[in-house]
Amino acid sequence: MAAANGIPVVGISSLAALAYPMVMAQHPVVAIIDARRGEVYHARFNGPAGLDDAAAVVATPEAAAAAMPED
Repeated sequence: MAAANGIPVVGISSLAALAYPMVMAQHPVVAIIDARRGEVYHARFNGPAGLDDAAAVVATPEAAAAAMPED
């Protein structure tokens, strides 16, 4: 619909969309979504600029929790 009306479209990940309300508060945020089969997708976002460069990772919930920094 946007292309037909000449409006630019920008794609964002589900994790970035999930983290957006909290990231705007200037705090690091971790978004996690169920990936099925006992795994999760997760990404850490560091403030508003971090929405563009966070890489999603697939891991078990335990591995995702272990990968999170303590700060």
